[in-house]
Amino acid sequence: MLHEHIQIKNNLTNKQKILDAARVLFAQQGFDGTTSKDIAQLAGCSEGLIFKYYENKRNIFKILVTEWFDSNMQTLKNLPQSTSLEDEIQLLLNWFVDNFTQRKDLHKIFLFQRFNVNFQNNFVRDHHDYLQERLTIITKRLELFKHNGELREDVDISQLCELFHGYIMIEILFRDLSLEQIKIKLQSFTRLIFNGLKNS
Repeated sequence: MLHEHIQIKNNLTNKQKILDAARVLFAQQGFDGTTSKDIAQLAGCSEGLIFKYYENKRNIFKILVTEWFDSNMQTLKNLPQSTSLEDEIQLLLNWFVDNFTQRKDLHKIFLFQRFNVNFQNNFVRDHHDYLQERLTIITKRLELFKHNGELREDVDISQLCELFHGYIMIEILFRDLSLEQIKIKLQSFTRLIFNGLKNS
């Protein structure tokens, strides 16, 4: 029984090492530039072991993206509900920042593959489902402030989500800013958004 437990634990460790190695290499070399041999070398395992656990390289990528989406959604669902609109905007923007900074490598991989025609059928649907679930959760949170009169009725929450996503993505992925610099800019951005959304 002890031997079986150790074997299972080792198997799980090997599977995770392969995923971790693939994520690093995909970010550094791109999906097409990474071979299963590269992944095996970085993971410290045989190339054959990769195909024991995963169907192919694309399957590894899909698992990485799915785990990332699931983790993001769970974190969003666990956010406490703010009592003021300004605090809620700050909380959601911080969630977007954490989302990008904690998995910056996966964002870069996904952005690149998102426009790869060979991947579109597989990942556009998953990405669409993720965005829809995210929008549903954020809409429910912000609708509370429409009901209490703090948020203007004409605010399009879908466009607001796209604005949050686009702004944070540019600041983190395409500008060489420290986390401290991002947080300082975020405070100004929060005030700007809040002043535009609140009822006079």
